[in-house]
Amino acid sequence: MTTKKQEKDIIKYITLCICSTILGVVTAIGMFWGKDAYIKIGVGILIGIIGIMFFGLLLEDPS
Repeated sequence: MTTKKQEKDIIKYITLCICSTILGVVTAIGMFWGKDAYIKIGVGILIGIIGIMFFGLLLEDPS
């Protein structure tokens, strides 16, 4: 049996995995996107970091 805290940690871990996967995909697309690739990679990384921070705050234990 898992406790509520363990469930939250599992959900947080899965969310971080999804976020980093999306970040990786965006970065890979950005790399093959012509002359503004660096800008797109930078935007992709920023979106990924903001997303991870947002989900981290969202899943943070309120107590």
